[in-house]
Amino acid sequence: MARINYPTTIEEQTVLLDNIVSKMTKDGADSPIIEMLSINNIDLNADVDTGIKALANNTLFMALEKQSHNHRQQRDKVMKPILKHLRGCFKNIKSFNSPNFKAVGDWGGTITDGGKISYPTDTSERIKLLLLLKKKQDSYTDSDSPLLPFLTINQISLEEDATKGAAAIESDIAFNDLMKKALKAREDRDKDWKNPMKHIRKVGKYLKTSYPNNVNMLGLYGFLVVLAAKVAKKRTIKMGISANKLGLRTKVGRMIENLGTGDLYLYKGKQITGTPLLLKAATKLKAVKGYSIFSVTNLSTTEPGKFMFLPL
Repeated sequence: MARINYPTTIEEQTVLLDNIVSKMTKDGADSPIIEMLSINNIDLNADVDTGIKALANNTLFMALEKQSHNHRQQRDKVMKPILKHLRGCFKNIKSFNSPNFKAVGDWGGTITDGGKISYPTDTSERIKLLLLLKKKQDSYTDSDSPLLPFLTINQISLEEDATKGAAAIESDIAFNDLMKKALKAREDRDKDWKNPMKHIRKVGKYLKTSYPNNVNMLGLYGFLVVLAAKVAKKRTIKMGISANKLGLRTKVGRMIENLGTGDLYLYKGKQITGTPLLLKAATKLKAVKGYSIFSVTNLSTTEPGKFMFLPL
């Protein structure tokens, strides 16, 4: 059965709209879509103007997103060795005080009754932990500190880490601020473009029913008609550290598989908001009701993510 293969980017979609309007203008009063547009109160010329505005927001979104990612990369580059130092320090403190590993708390750390040390995921909270560790270390004279041998052997300067950590916080603040602005630009783009895209699909559907025996006529309007049946293929997505993938689509009941070594979190809808579902490493999760549109986040600042699903 013939189907229309609609473009997936707003740049291509606005070009398609321009082609439809050009064809309609060329046909004049003989255009087969004029009456349908009138009955449905659709003004394609107004949609073209809206498309210009949506494209501007799309350009702004991409620029802000790129800037935010640059700050995130700067943050992660600085934080990677700091986190390695933090983990090493607390493991050393735990080992030094064994079996009284609760002494980790005296250095600002959090440890379970079973002896598992937990670390914050937020950059500012991680630097707070670093500063608590440094404060405790500074309370000792050099010869008295149980942590000093580890710091010396591994050439770790908590003073230097604290200075770099302050820069990491600035990068994190810039990243979050720019990402919020980027998401706002994208939301404005999607809001503006929602109805024009609906109109494009309505025109395509109408033309398809108008020319059931000659769907190639749709090509005159810029539509791409595919005669072969659509075959769903699994999609594999790689994620960077601390990365998000937004607004993915699947069917309820289909499996989402974590192919990476770290945990991922699934959110309903197009935003990273609300309470997520945990998709543990090397496991699968069924898309339940409400998750036909979903977003994924990788909270790790050291490990990239990777998952696979069957899209619509």
